Amino acid sequence: MINKFCKLFLIEIFAICLISCEKDETPPPIIPEVSKWHLQTSNISNNIKSIFFIDSYTGFAAGNSFPNDSNKFITTTDGGINWIRKTMNFPNVSLTGVFFFNADTGFAVGYNGTIIRTYDGGNSWTQLSVPVNNYLNAIKFFDENNGIVAGYDGLILRTGNGGNSWQVTNTATANSLFCISITSTSEAFVSGDAGTVLYTSDGGTLWLNREAGLPYTLKSVFFPDNDTGYACGQNGTIIKTTNKGVNWVLQDPGVNYEIASVFFTSVNTGYAIGDYGTILKTVNGGSSWLSTLSGTSNFLRTIYFMGTNRGWIAGETGTILHTEEGGF
Repeated sequence: MINKFCKLFLIEIFAICLISCEKDETPPPIIPEVSKWHLQTSNISNNIKSIFFIDSYTGFAAGNSFPNDSNKFITTTDGGINWIRKTMNFPNVSLTGVFFFNADTGFAVGYNGTIIRTYDGGNSWTQLSVPVNNYLNAIKFFDENNGIVAGYDGLILRTGNGGNSWQVTNTATANSLFCISITSTSEAFVSGDAGTVLYTSDGGTLWLNREAGLPYTLKSVFFPDNDTGYACGQNGTIIKTTNKGVNWVLQDPGVNYEIASVFFTSVNTGYAIGDYGTILKTVNGGSSWLSTLSGTSNFLRTIYFMGTNRGWIAGETGTILHTEEGGF
């Protein structure tokens, strides 16, 4: 009787163990993707076209909705937790580009050949003398004296005295230029309409053509080192070079609409943003691109990173996004 009871008990235990070892066919719960980008309050409703940080906390952004509600400049000293709008003494200026050396000294450019300079963090501005009235899109400096500005109709201006005076350089193109990437104390690249890429090795006096071989406007160019660079623009275009723009290779970001800005934190790790709130990231030099939630469908126009994890994106209707986690 005892043996029979033991056999039955062992059979039940074996059956329980067998059932417990069977594969669970219930699918795992779907965990919604959570964006690593978080909305900041910019306190303006304009299209922000340029954003620039000098450290992890101090940043500047400029925007416009030309011809109405123009002339917006905002600053932060706490990484964007608070953005403060600065009242400007140029009420009709449409701003498109901003660059700062430190918390006090900086420049902004925009409509009708406008270049303005501040020595007090944007509380007051002085308009600089410029020999043109083109729409100016971007400004960058090699050092405290030497800088360049890019604009419509193939225009590049150069200064050698900290912006006190500006001279027109010969670019040999009439295509409008939108973005500047400085790679050394004397080298820089500029991108623009019809696949235009220009290169200088002498601080912006002489410009060589580095055509990408594409018909699309290249809204942004970025070189993480002296040789390797990326450019992006219309029709989902992202291109890469590893020889200073002599040759370009087309990449596949998986979208076919405008990509407005590209920024790399290393040679292989970078970001691209654009229409419909698009945020893309690569960790393998653009061989593949991943997309993430942005939390907005607004057109994103400009991106800036300090280090590998802290980044900001800005765009339409005063949109500013921030990440502390590398965005993904």
